[in-house]
Amino acid sequence: METVGFIGLGNMGGGMSANIQRAGYPMIVYDLREEAALPLLEGGARLANTPAEVAAASDVTFTSLPGPYEVEAVSTGAEGVLEGIRPGSVYIAFPPAGPRSSERSSRSSGPRAATYWTLRSAAARRARHRATWRLWWAETARCSTG
Repeated sequence: METVGFIGLGNMGGGMSANIQRAGYPMIVYDLREEAALPLLEGGARLANTPAEVAAASDVTFTSLPGPYEVEAVSTGAEGVLEGIRPGSVYIAFPPAGPRSSERSSRSSGPRAATYWTLRSAAARRARHRATWRLWWAETARCSTG
């Protein structure tokens, strides 16, 4: 079974990641506030030290962060997702990072060739706990330059 990584375990990410864990997927998680990860750790998730570590250990990596600045920092910053992402893996960001940020993220990954998606969600606050999401593809980029 695929390992799912989740970065950002606050209001939205906490509910989404809990639903993924309930579905039985092995998980590795990261949040700036380690206490936000406690419910998932009690359910068997592993805690990573950096976003890069999450991406390196995951087949699919999700981020649920407050806005475009945070998405870009976690994606392309030091020890970010794109430092650790593996060939053939998938990176999905909530909320959309915006066209410029997505373009930078897709170009920053070097020869790793992962798929980067940004998604928008409808009625997300209610749906995060019920595991019922309506999603729209905002952008799709192939993360490959080499």
